[in-house]
Amino acid sequence: MTMPKRARNFKRLILGDVLEIPLSKHRFAYAQFIYYYKDPPVWGSLIRVLPGVFSRRPDSFSKLVQEQERFVAFFPAGVAVKSDYIQIVANEEIPALCRELPLFKCYNQNLETGRRTWWLWDGRKESFVGRLSREQIDLPLCELISMDTLIERIKTGWAPRDEAEDGPPSIRKDVRRS
Repeated sequence: MTMPKRARNFKRLILGDVLEIPLSKHRFAYAQFIYYYKDPPVWGSLIRVLPGVFSRRPDSFSKLVQEQERFVAFFPAGVAVKSDYIQIVANEEIPALCRELPLFKCYNQNLETGRRTWWLWDGRKESFVGRLSREQIDLPLCELISMDTLIERIKTGWAPRDEAEDGPPSIRKDVRRS
């Protein structure tokens, strides 16, 4: 008989931890801690935000962690757990496809035109690509996000492809609304 997995009562992350992210109106989202990037520059904890928003905590996370994530991001998860912004609610095996550091997209943006110039980063080296191909649009964005950004992205349904558009941010938002 397998014992059910329980939340730990301490605040140190280990790979596979499932994190509960409080949203407004007693709703929650979940993420899984899948990688720690410690080489310079230290990016820290990589999480995969799991699909769905919940009004109560699921009894089990084993099926949820097997689903395709909404997005992947570097996030100071250890600090967020220690500060009680989020909590560890389970530990599940990391799916095989999520155990390695993914390929990321990175950009520089011309502030006048809004045009972005793109690079790809595999954790060791950057490769200049200029413009993204269709296959590269959905790659995760190489950035360290805050708690506020994490919550906003979950609430709005943000996806990495949203950042692949050119133009100043105010113009990009207007285009999405039409």
